[in-house]
Amino acid sequence: MMGKPVRAILAALTVAALLAAPVAMAQQASGDKALQRITVRVLPQAEVYGKTFTLGEIAEMDGFDVDVLSRLAQVELGRSPLPGRAMRLSASWLAARLRGEVDPDRLDIRVPDEAQVVRGSQTVSARRIRELVLERARKDAPTQGDTELTIRTAVRDVVLPKGKVDWRIEPVGPANSNGNRTYRVAATVQGQRAWQGIVGISQDVRRQVVVLTEAVAAGEPLRAEQLSTVERDAARMREKDYIAGVDAAVGQVAARDLRADTVLRKALLETPVDLEEGDKVTILFAAGGVRLTVPGVAMVQAKRGDFIPARNLQSGKIVYGTLEAGDMLKVN
Repeated sequence: MMGKPVRAILAALTVAALLAAPVAMAQQASGDKALQRITVRVLPQAEVYGKTFTLGEIAEMDGFDVDVLSRLAQVELGRSPLPGRAMRLSASWLAARLRGEVDPDRLDIRVPDEAQVVRGSQTVSARRIRELVLERARKDAPTQGDTELTIRTAVRDVVLPKGKVDWRIEPVGPANSNGNRTYRVAATVQGQRAWQGIVGISQDVRRQVVVLTEAVAAGEPLRAEQLSTVERDAARMREKDYIAGVDAAVGQVAARDLRADTVLRKALLETPVDLEEGDKVTILFAAGGVRLTVPGVAMVQAKRGDFIPARNLQSGKIVYGTLEAGDMLKVN
């Protein structure tokens, strides 16, 4: 049988064990809670690059629950500020964004004073944009003469997101009567449209043109002493309208009365008539080695090279032929 001293010792140990159990349980619970704790430390200034940003881009996180940490890092917090702009952050704002993602009691959110998110950016100078537009405009400019291009739209520096920039520059409609054009300029960064603007170009084409030094009446052939070459703005004239030079104009006939200093265009001149209606012609019949000529009369006004009808004065018949040098009408 146990003695009284032994029973007293056992009783004391039992009481001590009962008293220690709650303390041990509390310590274990406290340890488990500590293991579940997640600390979120927001960076004083976090730079982001996309249109939206995640928790992992703006904060460092500590904790033992790796799965939860990985999931929290991917949580999208909202839209990023515009390139080059910033937005302030606060613990309350961040806690609201993480609500529903994890038990709030597990979070220890630490946000420095003045913490902010900054959108990464790059600045493209107005000078660079003007260079790009002028480069495209030169490709579209007329090839004749000396062309001077001028930007007529105010162009400013552009702030874009960071990344590879691709430019697309396209004309908006055709050039107007002054040769001026408008271009749509668009910038994409990493395949995303980042900026678009409109830039106008004025065009001054300088070239040598043929002008009259004196007035000329309609139907009057042009003489060399009546012509001169000067440099003019030819932006409104198409290349095919120009007279190639003084030599090309000499002998041409004014299609209407022309004043002195008129810039000569092809539409203002006519090739002189070599044959009037009713003029006598020599009709040439050629077949193989046989050549036969008979007198005839032109039935229309004609120039050399024209295919015209004529009346054979011997037979009275109408024949067709090509007017060659002089009054020769060749009939095949």
